[in-house]
Amino acid sequence: FQWTTDTIGLRGTDLFDAFIVNDSDIWLGGFIVLEDDIYSAIHIVNGEAIPIQMNLEHPPDIIRPFALWIFGDEDIWLANGGINHWDGQMANQILYTGDYSSLNRVWGRNSHAVYFGGSNPSIYKWNGASLSIIPKPYENLDIFDISGSLDTSIVFFVARTSPYEQQKSAVYKLSDDGLSTIYYSENLDPNGDYGLACAVKVLADTAYIWTVKALWKYNIYTGKSTFQVDDNYIQWGHRGIWTLDGNGPNDLFAISGITAWFHYNGDNWYYDPMFMGSDIQSYGAVMKGDLVVAYGIDYSTWQGYLSIGRRY
Repeated sequence: FQWTTDTIGLRGTDLFDAFIVNDSDIWLGGFIVLEDDIYSAIHIVNGEAIPIQMNLEHPPDIIRPFALWIFGDEDIWLANGGINHWDGQMANQILYTGDYSSLNRVWGRNSHAVYFGGSNPSIYKWNGASLSIIPKPYENLDIFDISGSLDTSIVFFVARTSPYEQQKSAVYKLSDDGLSTIYYSENLDPNGDYGLACAVKVLADTAYIWTVKALWKYNIYTGKSTFQVDDNYIQWGHRGIWTLDGNGPNDLFAISGITAWFHYNGDNWYYDPMFMGSDIQSYGAVMKGDLVVAYGIDYSTWQGYLSIGRRY
């Protein structure tokens, strides 16, 4: 990957999420401070960064999304403690919780199957007309990652204690049979298990789950599990991974909060320390095709941090 790195906004800006529509269409969501006002998102189209205010009409407010999921410019779902939908002009508040950490993750198969999670005791699903509530098996574990099958109703959730108080974690599987726990650990490091579960990405028939011990490959239909690990994974992967994304079994990308990244080519993990030891805090990265977008905050300037990697 060839990387370009930049800061976004003025002091106080945080970039909490990103979404790649295609190579020339990227969305960034967060709390974005510019000279004239505060914004909800940056829409990068053909290299031009366009600030977007996502306003609620009732009550009047500017949404500061922790997560966003996009089906189109007029069909964007936002998690900002509650649940909001942006139609390109105005945001519609679906659910208000009053707690910014309550719902801060979102994933969707289509606009009739959108899932939300966070510290809230329940997972929420939007079915196109209303919300359904799915109680979490472990209420004290926050939903940290969501990924599902595009072809079935199966969705996976990684739940864990705070990244700053790492200890317990769980992996849930939601299907037509309901929500089940397929993994639970009270260990940070492996102790008869695989230790902390950090992130999940579903591709075709496999859920790829990053654990401290190894990459867990779980067949979403049969439940068969295999594990992959190498020296780089053992030495550097460990517990700091925030997101896992990719295009297929031979093309996975993971990034840690200290902004070191990993790429799996089907045989081994390539490790790049990138900004390790700097003031840059990564909140995650998304990958689509030959494009990777990493986002977060640069604590040296308190501005939003953005790195775009292109594979040639």
